[in-house]
Amino acid sequence: MNARLRSRYATGLTACLCLCLCLGAAEADPLKSPDELVAAARGEINEVPVAQFQDVLGSQGLIIDVREPEEYAASHIPGAINVPRGVIEFRILNQPGLKDNPQAAEQAILLYCGGGGRGALAAQSLQALGFTNVHNLEGGLSSWTEAGRPVESPASAAP
Repeated sequence: MNARLRSRYATGLTACLCLCLCLGAAEADPLKSPDELVAAARGEINEVPVAQFQDVLGSQGLIIDVREPEEYAASHIPGAINVPRGVIEFRILNQPGLKDNPQAAEQAILLYCGGGGRGALAAQSLQALGFTNVHNLEGGLSSWTEAGRPVESPASAAP
């Protein structure tokens, strides 16, 4: 190939590359909102209404509150363990029934937060880790209390 032809070929390739990059950039997804992330997570996880809570959990399941410690201290579902969403991937295998359990991946786990969003994202993360029996409480603690279900709180623990 002579120098002139190589120059035209290189110019054409450069133009094609720029066009492809520009088109790719135009088609790239814009930033997602937290609501969009939660909606996407809900499409990939199992959500459980309050009425089916015990059916899904069984007698050996774990209830995990993924809210922050101060939220958990204010009120939580009786028997729930607090493992905040921000650290759940790192602490999940240290929880009772999961640590050193060869069947940990199949253990029934019910997650909840205040309204369901953080629980959905946490459920998605646990599924990505390989847990297969993970559920999020639909509507979170709000739906639990609206249904008249009991909560533990400092006031309820007083003699």
